Amino acid sequence: MSKTRVYARNIAANWSGHAINLALVMVGSWYAFRALGDERFGVWSLVLSVTGYLGMVDMGLRPALYRYYNWHLGRKQYDEVAKVLSTSLAFFIMMTIVLFFAGSILAVFFHRIFPKISLELLSEVRLTVVLAACTLGITSIGAVFNSLLDSHERYDLRNIVEITTSVTKTGGVIFALSIGAGLLGMGVALVCASSLGCICGWAFSRRVARTGRARLRDVRMKTMVELLRFGVPCFFSTTGVRIVQYSHSLIIAWLIGIPAVGYYSLGKMLLEYSYSFVQRAGTVFTPRIQQSLSAGRMGELREFVPHVTRMVMGFAVLTTIGIVTLGPEFLRNFYGATVAENAGPLLPILGLGGLAGMSNQACGAVVIGAGRVSFLAVVILVQAAVDTVLALLLAGGLKLGLEGMAWAHSLPIIAISAILIPREALKVLKFDARTYVSQTAAYWMPTAGLFAMAAFLISDVPLPETWAWFFARVAASVLAFVPLFWLMIVPLHDRQRIVASVGRSVRHAWEAA
Repeated sequence: MSKTRVYARNIAANWSGHAINLALVMVGSWYAFRALGDERFGVWSLVLSVTGYLGMVDMGLRPALYRYYNWHLGRKQYDEVAKVLSTSLAFFIMMTIVLFFAGSILAVFFHRIFPKISLELLSEVRLTVVLAACTLGITSIGAVFNSLLDSHERYDLRNIVEITTSVTKTGGVIFALSIGAGLLGMGVALVCASSLGCICGWAFSRRVARTGRARLRDVRMKTMVELLRFGVPCFFSTTGVRIVQYSHSLIIAWLIGIPAVGYYSLGKMLLEYSYSFVQRAGTVFTPRIQQSLSAGRMGELREFVPHVTRMVMGFAVLTTIGIVTLGPEFLRNFYGATVAENAGPLLPILGLGGLAGMSNQACGAVVIGAGRVSFLAVVILVQAAVDTVLALLLAGGLKLGLEGMAWAHSLPIIAISAILIPREALKVLKFDARTYVSQTAAYWMPTAGLFAMAAFLISDVPLPETWAWFFARVAASVLAFVPLFWLMIVPLHDRQRIVASVGRSVRHAWEAA
């Protein structure tokens, strides 16, 4: 199968899998909220949030796995891949045991930490905490096999694993609640779904990879040290991201008010859900970037990385400007006028930061593949610190409210990571910055400007604010974007090749008929 078809298959698999997973999450959450009620559902959310912090004991090994799989596969060092697989699997099995005991200890003191939980729920909550902690460990074991599938560019199989897990989890939760099993039944459903996903990932990795078999003799302390050397800076990067995620909610609640937390979260969530589809498209190119980097094929990367950036930014322009122009109408139809009035004005500000962040995706893969993860950690931690200081200054000192919070989120991305990460990647590739900009931003920025004008014109057409007309606006915006994407994002030689390929297919079909 050609590389173009592989990428098309993987993007389609990622998008369809992600869409199905999002739909299942929404169905499961809606049913759980209706079945449990406010208090029990709140306790369930609290359990998942608190036990989620226990996952930090992986010390950043998940991104380290992905990097070292690609690094050794690029050099065809299959014995080293087997050592990474076996060593990381041994680590995560031990981590699961640690999580079981940590969850048990947390369960004992859970009521003291959160005394507002009803005493009648206490025993059920304690068992649920232990099950949720075990689920984290089982999911980590599954990540060993799923990362191997990603490194072999089998995103279709990876998404089958994710969909199987989501269907089992959602079905298990609905079944547990329908028979009155409550929180405990939901915890059991999580463990069963994660276990099934782990088994599926193991089976697929054995089928796809010649190194998919874990062996005790391949467990190496040297390999573990290498993984941790890369993983620990990743851990600090993740910590920086979490600082941004959680500090904004705390600052908004402290300086603006509790209802404002929801308005800000809904606006940000709308953009982040759209970006998740863009990121899913971009990740299919990461194995080739990192494997080419490990093999020293810099000339190939100097051509490939700008190409990936243009394609990713094409999708990012569509989703960002689409959300900015049509997002307020969606919020008004789905959540009501109050949410639209408060969250709608945040979308353009948050969208600027989102576009800047998306432009880093291919360069970020280069930086990680080159092992410059300590640099990345410093950039993200500095960005998180600036973000927090700006939030306090703009929302608290200057009284700019939620718009100040949105600027505090976007400005550090534009001024720090959107500049420093590409700069570091270009140093790795020995690539001239002006040439890179002429091959990337010179394409997608004019596209963004032209599409913004078209999208705002479409959104301003006086039509009834119903779902039917909303989707009509969405369709019109997509139709307006397609020719811009084709003429301004897709390079001329690719357009010629696609037209020739389609022409051959049509000709063969005509002759066969």
